[in-house]
Amino acid sequence: MWGFRGRSCFLAIFIVTAIPPPLAAQDSGPVPVRIVLNSSDKGDHIVVLTETGDILVQRKALAAMNLQALPEKTVDFEGEPHVSLEGMKPDLEFKLDLNTLTLHITTDARKLGRHVVDYAETGKRPLKVTRQNSAYLNYNVTYSLDTNDRFSSLSVPWEVAIRLGDTLLHSTFNYQARPSSEGRVETSKRLISSLIWDFREDRMRLVAGDFFTGTGQLGGGGQYGGLHLSRRFSLTPGFVSSPLVGFSGLAETPSVVEVYRNNILMKKENVPAGPFELLNLPNTQGRGELKIVVTDAFGRKKEFIVPYFVSPGLLKPGLQEFSYSLGAIREKIGQENFDYGDPAFLASHRMGLTTNMTGGFRLELARTGFFDPTGQAGLIEVDVANFGLEADLVLGPVGQVRMGVAKSRETPVKEDQGEPRDGSAGFLNYSFILGIFGLSY
Repeated sequence: MWGFRGRSCFLAIFIVTAIPPPLAAQDSGPVPVRIVLNSSDKGDHIVVLTETGDILVQRKALAAMNLQALPEKTVDFEGEPHVSLEGMKPDLEFKLDLNTLTLHITTDARKLGRHVVDYAETGKRPLKVTRQNSAYLNYNVTYSLDTNDRFSSLSVPWEVAIRLGDTLLHSTFNYQARPSSEGRVETSKRLISSLIWDFREDRMRLVAGDFFTGTGQLGGGGQYGGLHLSRRFSLTPGFVSSPLVGFSGLAETPSVVEVYRNNILMKKENVPAGPFELLNLPNTQGRGELKIVVTDAFGRKKEFIVPYFVSPGLLKPGLQEFSYSLGAIREKIGQENFDYGDPAFLASHRMGLTTNMTGGFRLELARTGFFDPTGQAGLIEVDVANFGLEADLVLGPVGQVRMGVAKSRETPVKEDQGEPRDGSAGFLNYSFILGIFGLSY
């Protein structure tokens, strides 16, 4: 019996001595605590209590909590730089609960790091690009008979292409046959042939060969042969080139943000305490309104109405779209295999200046000809230079304006065929879209 009591007494003494005494307010040194910043649980950390009642927290821990404007002056403890919470007053208040070992830190939410959610990237499936080598032959045969069931015509347009990685060789042809008084007449002509390189990371395409291009509403265009470099957003499926609606707010505590369009919930996002920004909110083009509801950790709600007008014709700020072409005009397509005219240079370049404005320029340098309407000079060849400026501007929720001006000069190649002639032109378009209704003039 005595031996049993002795073991029980020893066990009780061990248990009592193994339990640490409650933390006293005057204790100092490293202490494990749970940190709660603006009602947001930031996990367990080791802090240092000082004899003066100050609390030192590792600087890298506070930075990981998105606490901004940390003081440069630190206190070294066991080789790690620590920040004095007392030294951050009055911008920051703190309280240590000795019973639960919880350190509550409260600061102005604007001093916390910005939380950004970009819906253009969120939820996007990874783009899988295959670069397997391949080839194909495509054709169509049309055989016609006349009313007497005799041969009338035969048409065989066909194309062939070979792809090696991001390089594509493509060419189209046309074979035709028809009866004539001298027998069967057959023709086989090359139409369009191009060697194409795609640079997907830069969303650019380079074409050597035949291509179609133009420079906009006040410019020219057509089929050319030569080199053509252009920005192609389609090389990255799902890429959003036009500016969409955004919303910036401030969450005093961890909050839930809901986005409604036409009272239909479109997005729901949990945001930490601090500034937050929602980018590229989903919406349709034209005019509309979004309702943003922010619910904090205590259930308090704030509602914001965001009117918008989205135009697919605008570019995001800093984003550029361009087309540069150097070559010769392709003439008599379908009649001649290799018939190219005078050299030409065409360029157009647009850039997003702000979320509501996109500007650009266009330039054409070419040689062309026309017949003298008086019949005296015959064919007149002229060198043409055409330069223009264009802009797209969203006028808030009331619509969009597209405008442009151009200046051109025609200089006869031969001095005896007249004097240079100048010309100018401009345009102004207005458009407005509301739901299924639209207005443009």
